[in-house]
Amino acid sequence: RVVVAYDRPLRFEEVVRYYPPIPDNRQAPTRITIHSLGDNWSESIFQIEGQTIAARTTDTGLSWSHTIQSRSATTNSENQQGNQNTRPLWYAKARSADLQILAGSDASLPGKLVHLRYRVPEDRTDNRQRNTGNAVFLLDVSQSTRTNTFQNSLRMLRTILENDDSISEFAVIVFDVRAQDLSTGWTANEAATRNALFQKIEAIKLEGATNVTAALDLLNNTVAYRNAQSFFLLSDGQITWEEDRTAHLQARYAQLLAKPWFCYSYGNQSVNRGLFYMLTRSGGRIIHVADGQSLAAPAGAHRSGGMRMESITVGDTVMDYTIAGDPGQVYAGQTLEMALRLKPDSDNFQMNLQLETGPLVIKGSVQDSPAVLNQLAGRAWAGLYVDRLLEWEDGAADEVALALSQHFALSNRLASFIILETDAEYKLYAIEANRVDLDALHSAAQSRARDSEANIARYETIPAEALELIAALRKSEASRVWQTTPAPGMNNGLGIQGNYNEKELESIASAARRLREQNENGAALRVLSTVVELRPRDDRALRMVGFLLMEWNMYTEAAHIFARSRQNRPFEGQNYLLESMALISAGRPADAAIRLEIALKHDGRMNEYIVPIARKLYADLLFAIQSHNADSIAADLAQKRAQALGLTENTAQGRLLLFWNMDDSDMDLHVREPDGFEVYYEKPESPAGGKLFWDNTAGLGPELYEIAAFPTDSMKVMANYYGAQSVEGRAPATTLLGAFRSNANGIQVRWYSQILEASGEQKKVTIISSWK
Repeated sequence: RVVVAYDRPLRFEEVVRYYPPIPDNRQAPTRITIHSLGDNWSESIFQIEGQTIAARTTDTGLSWSHTIQSRSATTNSENQQGNQNTRPLWYAKARSADLQILAGSDASLPGKLVHLRYRVPEDRTDNRQRNTGNAVFLLDVSQSTRTNTFQNSLRMLRTILENDDSISEFAVIVFDVRAQDLSTGWTANEAATRNALFQKIEAIKLEGATNVTAALDLLNNTVAYRNAQSFFLLSDGQITWEEDRTAHLQARYAQLLAKPWFCYSYGNQSVNRGLFYMLTRSGGRIIHVADGQSLAAPAGAHRSGGMRMESITVGDTVMDYTIAGDPGQVYAGQTLEMALRLKPDSDNFQMNLQLETGPLVIKGSVQDSPAVLNQLAGRAWAGLYVDRLLEWEDGAADEVALALSQHFALSNRLASFIILETDAEYKLYAIEANRVDLDALHSAAQSRARDSEANIARYETIPAEALELIAALRKSEASRVWQTTPAPGMNNGLGIQGNYNEKELESIASAARRLREQNENGAALRVLSTVVELRPRDDRALRMVGFLLMEWNMYTEAAHIFARSRQNRPFEGQNYLLESMALISAGRPADAAIRLEIALKHDGRMNEYIVPIARKLYADLLFAIQSHNADSIAADLAQKRAQALGLTENTAQGRLLLFWNMDDSDMDLHVREPDGFEVYYEKPESPAGGKLFWDNTAGLGPELYEIAAFPTDSMKVMANYYGAQSVEGRAPATTLLGAFRSNANGIQVRWYSQILEASGEQKKVTIISSWK
C-alpha cells in the first residue's frame, strides 16, 4: 500500500488538479482510492481511463475508489503518450474563491490551530509592468534535472527571452557541482545570439551534484552580473553540495539577495521552498506552472508589479501567527499560506496586511470546523511553524522544531520516518506550550547568532586562547603544514556523459576514475559528485566520495563533503578528523584548527581512537606554524597552545592512517616491512620498530601505524575488510589511507583510496605496493 498526501493545493484556472501517480508496470490489478478531507471543495470529480467515478460520502468528506487492471510498463507508456485522458485525474473547485481554512486543536498546545490559504484579489494591483532590464539566469544542469526539470527550465528560459522585449541583454550561468559562465559576458537579446547560446546549452550532458553556492559565488564575484537588474533561478533548488542552510546563505550574499529574484516550480515537483523564500523575499516571486498550462502567462509573470508588505497586525483573538516565506512583496492572484493560533474561546480571526497600495484585511471563522480535521489541521499548522524555526539554524529553535515534528509526523533535516534499530536510539521530545512562541524564539536566536564559519556543533567548547590562535592564523600568510600534491587543473567537462549504472554507486565511482585517468578532471568530478546527488544524506556514500577526492588531490571539494557528513552526524569524531585533514591539505590551517580543537574534546563512542589522532594532527599543524612563521604572532600563540595541550613534535619518520566509510565494520591495516615481518593486529610491533597502535573493530577508523626510523627499502601496505555487523546499504566499503613521510623539508603526505569487498578471511588488498 502506498499513501500519497497532497497538502498544498495550487489552483489553475480556478480549479485544483491532481494527477495521482500509478506504477507503470502493474503485475496485478491495482486499487486506487482518493479521500477529499474536509469541506473546502465543491464539484469534486475523479476520472480515470475515460470514466468518471462516483463519489461516496464518508465521515471525513468524499471518497472515490476504482480498480485498474494490470499493465506492462511499455503499454502504459504508449497509452499515456497517446492519450493523456488515461491518467488518473482528481479536480475540484474551491468552495471559497479566496480563502481556504483548516482548523483543529491538539491537547498538547493551548488554543485553536488554524491553517489557511488566502488568494490576493486580482484587483489589488496598479497594473504596473516592471522592466526586467539586464538579467542573469542560473540554470541547473545537475544529474537530477534529467527528469523534466531541465527541459522545463529550458522552455521557460527560451519563452522569457523571446517574449520579454524589456530584456536588452542577458547572461546564463550553468551550475552543477561547479558553476560556469556559459555566455562569457553580456549577450544581446537577439534571435541569432539566443540561438547560438541555446546550441551550447543543448550540448551539455546533465551530470553532477547541485551546488547553488558555486553559482552565487560566480555571480557575486562578477561585478557586471552582480549589478544586474533581475535574477532568475531555473532549478528545483534541492542543494546537495556545499552550503545548504538558508540562514548562512542569507548572511553570505545579503547584498545580492536584496535584488529581485524569480523562481519556478512545475506541477507537483518538489522544490526547496526555504531557498525559494529566501531568494524572493526582497522583491521577487515564486511562479508556479501547473500541469498542462501554457508558458505564456508564467513566463511573463516576473514583469507584474508587486505590492510591498509594510506591516502586519492581528486581532486580539490571535495568539501568534506566521506566513510562509515571510514575503516582502505580494502580487495579485498570489496565494499566501498562513498558520495562526487562536485563543481557546475564539472562533473568529482578523489579519491586517498593510501594503504600499493600502490595507488588505483577511477575516474568517472556524466555528463550523469538524473535529475530524483536528489532526490534519494541526499537522498543516505545525508544518509552517517548523519551516520557520528551521530557517534560523538555532539550537533552541531546533529543539522546538524537533518536538513538533515528532508529534505531528513531519519529515525535515531534524526528523524523519526512519525506523531505528533499537528503542534506545530514539528520544521523544515533549512539546512545551510555553516554548512554542515564534517571536521569543526568533529574538533569542538572533542574540545567539555567530559567524557562520564557526557555526558547527560544539564550537562553544573551544577555549579563548585557541580562538585567539585561530584568529591569528586567519590574518597570517597561509602556512603549508604538509607537502601535498597540488590540486589538478579543471576542464569544464560539460559535454561528457559518464557511462555507469546509477543504481550502483561503485559503477559511478569507476566511471569517474576512468575519466580521471584520461585527465578529464572536470568531467570526473561531475560524475563522482552524482553519487552525492543521488544519496545526499547517505554518509557511507559521502565518505566514499570524499576519500576519492582526497586521492585525486581535490582537497577543497573533499572538505565540503566531509563537512556535510559532519553536519549530518556531529557525534562521530571521525568526521572532524577527516574534514581537518582535507582543510590542512587545502592550505586552510585556521579552519582545520577549529575541527581539531573540537575533536580533542570528543567524549563519545570510539573516543580512544579519535583523541590520539587529533593530537597528532594538531601537533603537525602547530609545529609547522612555528617553523614557517617563527617571528609571527601566530607562531607565538601556536607554541603556547602546544604547551598547554602537552603536545610534542612528531618524530616518527613514517606514519599511516587508515579510515573507512562504514560503521560497525572491521577493517585491518597490514604493513609488510623490508625484512618480511608483517605488522597487523596479531603482531602489532616489529623488530624494526614498526607499531600498530590498536585494532579498531568498531568501524570508521582510524587505525594508526608508525615507524621511528624509515627503512632504506620499501614497505608494502595492505588492508583487509573482514566484514560488517550492520546492514551495509548500497555504498561499497571504501578506505582512505594517508601515508606520512617525514624528511628534512617537512612531512610529505599522499592519499590513497580503495573500494573493497568483504572477505571474512585473510584476503588482503594492496593499497601501496612500494612505500618508500
